[in-house]
Amino acid sequence: MSCSNCFNGCGQITSDQCVKYTGLSIPALGITNGDPLSKVEEQLTTYLVSVLDGTGIYPTFDAEIICPLIADLLAEYPNPNLVDVLSVLIRAACNLQAQITVVADKVNVIEADYTVNCLAGVIASSGTHDILQAVIDNLCTLNTSVGALALNLATNYSSNGAQLDAYIANYLATHTTSTTKMSNKMVPYVAYPFFGDLTGKFGANGVGIIGTDWENIYLCNGYNGLTPDMRGRMPIGDTDMMGSFPADAAVLPGGFNPTYTATPGSWTKSGANSVTLTAAQVPNHTHSATATASQVGHFHYEFNTDVPEGSGAPGVSGLNYATANLEVADNLSYRIKGTFTVATLGKTSTVTPAITVDSVTVVATAGGGGAHANNQPAIACYYIMYIP
Repeated sequence: MSCSNCFNGCGQITSDQCVKYTGLSIPALGITNGDPLSKVEEQLTTYLVSVLDGTGIYPTFDAEIICPLIADLLAEYPNPNLVDVLSVLIRAACNLQAQITVVADKVNVIEADYTVNCLAGVIASSGTHDILQAVIDNLCTLNTSVGALALNLATNYSSNGAQLDAYIANYLATHTTSTTKMSNKMVPYVAYPFFGDLTGKFGANGVGIIGTDWENIYLCNGYNGLTPDMRGRMPIGDTDMMGSFPADAAVLPGGFNPTYTATPGSWTKSGANSVTLTAAQVPNHTHSATATASQVGHFHYEFNTDVPEGSGAPGVSGLNYATANLEVADNLSYRIKGTFTVATLGKTSTVTPAITVDSVTVVATAGGGGAHANNQPAIACYYIMYIP
């Protein structure tokens, strides 16, 4: 019995199990040419139901667009269908929602007013997107050039500590002369005491040799008035320009303290290595002297003799002769001129006169009048100065 093309109103109903499918085989649906119509219907119905509930749809995605969060969740399904994918997306969204809920107060601050400072093209109330875009624009500008420096962030800045150490080491290796110059370590016009060896570091007149680390360094020897002559001297504060603040009276100029002026080229000098005291500088003092005078008493003698006239004696009768300071016996025979009458001498009196002694004291001269040392304890060094 032949079958006609009918759906309703067929004169005779034939079971679909008796009707064979004669179309193309469809492996994806599990349909093969020659299958009973009932199987084809079953396969189509099963597929449609799986499509409707998503269990039969297996979507594919480019791995580049899948973020780590989604990739971790999809790893739980060996062959995820649409239902699995939707489940992963829902779980991921809920995870993000939980994070946003925790920091809700901070998320709200995103749209608060900003302090834009140097950002161009935006104001404090600009949206977050506009602010971020302005930051990006500024960074890109900085990365390409900063004025004439052409400063590139990628090549001139490093966040790696090891790279930074390497950059510093390379710089020091290529700039050894400039980094070791004495002038880099000294304040201009300050005299520094130096206790090292200066052999070969200075040329004529105490000037640092050009092209070496001692260039622009000078010995403080007064050469050409560029530096003060510190040889054998200690520095002392200027008293000529001391400001308006009152100075200690002990250091004010006057008396023994001169006016010190630190004018370049004519620095005040004072003091000496030795000092000779004058008579006016010797302290007041006295010299003691003792004068002793001794006196001895003496006697007066007197004799009387009548000398006859014509006897050759003086023609004076009763002539008295007085002899002083004659310390002899009480009776002394005394012959007057030859064989004339002997006179008998007798002590008449003993006299001890008062004696006044005028003493002129002479003290022997002492001392050599030489100078004494006027040096404080000191140690020798070189004074050097950097002059740009």
